[in-house]
Amino acid sequence: MEPLRDSQLTVLWMSGRTYQRGEAVALHQHEFNQLQLVLSGEEHVQLADRPYTVFGGQLYLVTPRTPHAFKFNHDAVIIDIKFTTSPDLQRLLNQVAQPPIFPVSDRESFRRLLTQALAAQRQPTPYGMLRVDVRLKDLLLTLVVDQNGLVTPIPEATYMSPDTSFAPLRYLQQHYATPLRLADLARHFHYSKNYMIEICKRETGVTPNTLLQLIRIRHVKNFLAYTELSINDIAIHVGLDANYLTRLFKQQVGQSPLKYRQTIQAERRQNITLLRSFDHQQQPKIHQSKQ
Repeated sequence: MEPLRDSQLTVLWMSGRTYQRGEAVALHQHEFNQLQLVLSGEEHVQLADRPYTVFGGQLYLVTPRTPHAFKFNHDAVIIDIKFTTSPDLQRLLNQVAQPPIFPVSDRESFRRLLTQALAAQRQPTPYGMLRVDVRLKDLLLTLVVDQNGLVTPIPEATYMSPDTSFAPLRYLQQHYATPLRLADLARHFHYSKNYMIEICKRETGVTPNTLLQLIRIRHVKNFLAYTELSINDIAIHVGLDANYLTRLFKQQVGQSPLKYRQTIQAERRQNITLLRSFDHQQQPKIHQSKQ
């Protein structure tokens, strides 16, 4: 029995991977939709004749026959999904506001979708792939229709949102990889340390140190899931001592960094072809861009 697929949306291909600094894909177009979610880092995208920068925690949508190219000036972790739609659903997607870039408040839903697709590929059932199609359709309908759902064009003041209006949070997001102390943050904004803590708790509910820990741990999770970097190297990337990183990670996540990597890495780094007729050999090639 052929697997059931959704008649309005069919997922063709999914991947989760780390793009290295200097990698790029030249301008191209295709007959299907493409969605890319930047989990961390940033991606420079050209859609038609307009350039955009997409930051960690943002998603962009490429509709069929839209010329596009992308490159990376820094390492970035990306979830990439390619899919076809029925004409009625495509008309709805074409109504997405311009630029078609949206902050994502719950990136974990996309990670779970990737894991679900991998499970459907490993242990096929008549309905496994249908679930993947339906779940992605639900996420997309939320993006287009439900302004209060998972993905919304209205910026949300979460600790990973690149669109926050709270300047100290933006500063922590941009400088998490450097050794930062409360005194450094307060000095940068010409505040006393006590006042820095006060306004941070008023705006976010937590102290600057807690915010910085949350940001760093989120990036550590991405490095563990999508790269082979050692704990020492990851610690350097996020501005922490390796021993302290291990203690902090276990305290906040409930397991050691190595155990976390063993649990999820294999599922996070695989390309998943969900339609047998989809020719992945025709995918655009990744090359080193000229800086």
